[in-house]
Amino acid sequence: MKTQPGRKRRLQAAAKSRLSRFPRKSRKLRTKKALKILHRPQRQGEDGSVLHAHMKSLRLPRTNGQESAGGAAVVGRAPTDLTQRHQAEMTLRESEAQLRLVLEHSNDAIFWADAETGLLVRCNRKAEELTGRTREELIGMHQAQLHPPDRDYGAAFRQAAASSRADNIEAEILSRTGNRTPVLINSSVVTFGGKKIIQGIFRDITERKRAEKVLRLALQESKRRNAELAALALQISRALQQLEASEERARLVGMIRDALSNEVRLKESQGEQEAMESHLQTLTVRERQVFDWVIKGLLNKQIAAELGASEQTIKVHRRRVMSKMKVASVAELVHVALKAGVLEV
Repeated sequence: MKTQPGRKRRLQAAAKSRLSRFPRKSRKLRTKKALKILHRPQRQGEDGSVLHAHMKSLRLPRTNGQESAGGAAVVGRAPTDLTQRHQAEMTLRESEAQLRLVLEHSNDAIFWADAETGLLVRCNRKAEELTGRTREELIGMHQAQLHPPDRDYGAAFRQAAASSRADNIEAEILSRTGNRTPVLINSSVVTFGGKKIIQGIFRDITERKRAEKVLRLALQESKRRNAELAALALQISRALQQLEASEERARLVGMIRDALSNEVRLKESQGEQEAMESHLQTLTVRERQVFDWVIKGLLNKQIAAELGASEQTIKVHRRRVMSKMKVASVAELVHVALKAGVLEV
C-alpha cells in the first residue's frame, strides 16, 4: 500500500519533531532501538496474552536531502496479528512429529509412494532394515525397484491407487545383497501435502512361509505312511485267507488283529498331533506368547505384566487362542500342549 504525499509529509514532520527532543548523538541509537522494537515478532495484547505479529516500518530521510548525525527517523505502522497462523503452524509441526513417531516405531516396514508417479517419498527404519538400503537411497526410487525383476506387481499397485485400500497381497522384496524376502502388503490411500499417497505396510512373513513348508512336508510324509499302511493291510488280508485252514488260525488271526489295532491307534495319534501342530501354526506371535504363559499356569494379570500389555488385551488374545486351538478350558489346552510336545511334564 502506497503512502499518500500529504500523509507522508505529516509523518516526516511528526518523526522530526519527536527525534528533535533527544540530543543529536543519541538519535542514531534511539532510531536503531525503535527499529528493533518495531520488528519484534511477539507483542503483548490488552489482556496480557502474547500475540505473534508482523510489523511494518517506514524510514523517512532528513530534509534538504542530507542526513545528520542523528540518522533517519522511523515511523511504525500498526502490526498485523498472526497468532492464528502461528497456532496453525505449531499444530502442523506437532502432527508431523506424531506421524514421524508412529512411522519410526512401527514393527513393519512402511513405504509412501506417489500414486501418480510411483516414486517413494517416505519410509521408516524398518524399511531400511528390510531392503538393506539407506533412507536417502530409497527416497526417489520407483516402487517397482523394491521387487525382483521377474516379479511384476504393477497391476496390484494400480489397483491400490484406484481403490481406497488393498489387503493381504503376497509379494517379494529384493534387498541390496540380492536376498528375496516374502512379505504381506496392506495398502491404503491418503492425501498428504495436496498429493495422493499410497501407504504400503510390508510385513515380513519369512517364518510363516517356513512353517507352511514344514507342514506341507509333514502332510506328504503322512500320505506316504498311509499308502504303506494300506499295502500292509492288503498283505495281511491275503495272509489271513491262506491261514484259514491252518490249526493256528485263531491264534494268528488274534495277533494280526492286535497288530492292525495298534497301527490304527498309532495313525490316529499321529493325525491328532498333526492337527494340533496345524492349530499352533495359525497363532500369531503375540497369541503364541500368551499360549506359552497360559499353559504354564499364569493368570491374565501376570501375563499382562510379563508382556507389557493391558489385562483386557491379554483376555482378547486368550479367547482367540482357545478358539484357534479348538478347546474350551485351560485343562484341555494343557492336554493339547502335552500331546503336541510343546509342554513337558
